[in-house]
Amino acid sequence: MFKPPTRKSYFIESPTSDAAAVVATLLDFCSDCSLVYIDAYSSMPIHQLTDEARKAEQLLRTSISKTNSDQWQSIQVGIGDPRLWQAAAIYAPWSISADYRDSQGNFRLWVEDSGQQVGAYLTDAERDLLIVTPAVDGSTLRVTAT
Repeated sequence: MFKPPTRKSYFIESPTSDAAAVVATLLDFCSDCSLVYIDAYSSMPIHQLTDEARKAEQLLRTSISKTNSDQWQSIQVGIGDPRLWQAAAIYAPWSISADYRDSQGNFRLWVEDSGQQVGAYLTDAERDLLIVTPAVDGSTLRVTAT
């Protein structure tokens, strides 16, 4: 019988990188992510978002049906839609909440409070490898148990 790997929760940060670099690194590192639930809201003032983040927010907001009362919360985006998947990846560091999952529905990454908290569920081996993996901007990541 297959036993899934045991994963623990870690905060991931970089003293020299912004949340966008940390999230991009984690998405590359945790390549088994296939689904994200993302809020198309930010706690950051609109003028602080990058142009790319504002465009991604607009794409996420206009891509969903307008059937529920809070349609911009918990937008479900699968890896099968590359355009929206990329928009979610760009917007995640600005979102009030983005939860990435693998194909089995297990939590893998999260971004909270417009990038104030970034974390991942990692095996011991993944944690050890991530510690020595530079961020996409070349900075060193700090991996701390939650």
